[in-house]
Amino acid sequence: MEIRPCGASLCGTIVKVLRSKPGSAKTDVFNPDPGKRNNPMEGTVILSELADAGDLWKGRIYNPESGKTYNAKLTRGANGSLKVEGCVAFICQGPTWQPAP
Repeated sequence: MEIRPCGASLCGTIVKVLRSKPGSAKTDVFNPDPGKRNNPMEGTVILSELADAGDLWKGRIYNPESGKTYNAKLTRGANGSLKVEGCVAFICQGPTWQPAP
């Protein structure tokens, strides 16, 4: 994952798939845009519209396993980790990403 500026906000793009589940798609098969369903996962933007909201960043997160996009919030941890949460209504959940070695 690479997070970098895109326009007035930040975006997160899949740079390399390190581990994939057996049988998982190599392309963005669930994308709601049929023209993007053959795009490789590497290069897919999954974080978008990220804006500084004080002690966290708010934006949108795309889940390539479902093709759905959610509100998102990201919080940086002291060890360089990143808590990434997708939100539906007022309920937010998600993993903590560790920096690449």
